[in-house]
Amino acid sequence: MVAEVGFLELSIVSFTSYTASTMDFVPIQALARLAPNIRHIKASLRGELTEDRCFKQLYSATIPVAYELGTLKTILQFCKKLAYLETRELLTSPGLINDQDLVDMVESGCPRLEAFRLLFPTCIQLVPGIKQMMMNCPNLKIIGDLKKWNIPLSTLSRFSLNVNVHNLDVTFEHNSILYNPNTPCKELFR
Repeated sequence: MVAEVGFLELSIVSFTSYTASTMDFVPIQALARLAPNIRHIKASLRGELTEDRCFKQLYSATIPVAYELGTLKTILQFCKKLAYLETRELLTSPGLINDQDLVDMVESGCPRLEAFRLLFPTCIQLVPGIKQMMMNCPNLKIIGDLKKWNIPLSTLSRFSLNVNVHNLDVTFEHNSILYNPNTPCKELFR
């Protein structure tokens, strides 16, 4: 008689990958299958999540290197408790990410997202993508680093005035410095 063995599900709440290289990618679907209740991830990831294979409790994701944009999109799409997302590098075509990609990333809404940090160069022009992002992410507090997105401080100051007029409480990160339109600083309004 052969006994059927169910799939092992681990009770892991935090996962950190300590590898010698940031190019050692953890397959995100395998991780979601093994430990669907993870709350914190710090690892280079590849692959995409699906609705039935995702992290229902994920609160923060710090990703040194994401293999593709789809990894970030599906984390934002299926992890509804996510409050913090940081990615330092995107391996495939990072400089091609534009405002439409930003809109697509948050299209399904990210109700608890508070911090969104892409720390690599992009083609985002700020106004179209960020405006939609703030509408779909009502708790968003920090967006950055806009210097890495090649957005000059002068553009940020013009956009900050628009944010302030609409009473949005968001802080922009530019060159690792946080700027809040509701608390003007001399650097922002030169």
